[in-house]
Amino acid sequence: VQTRARVSTKVVCKASTEEKTTRRGILSLAAITAVVAATTGNARADLTSDLLAKSELNKALNDKKRLATSGANFARSRTVTD
Repeated sequence: VQTRARVSTKVVCKASTEEKTTRRGILSLAAITAVVAATTGNARADLTSDLLAKSELNKALNDKKRLATSGANFARSRTVTD
């Protein structure tokens, strides 16, 4: 008859400091992101209105250039013969 010795194994789970650091880092990053997102709302509105104003000015300038080119091409077509 064979007898086996019993081996007891203890498993201990400990929270490592790396996990706490990671959680702390994630929470601080989330907090910073929230603050930045809250403060850039007004900046985006200002930027959008500035870009729209520039776009209107550029459109007016380009319309004038297009009209001048169109008039010059029309005049050239009347003076040049094939």
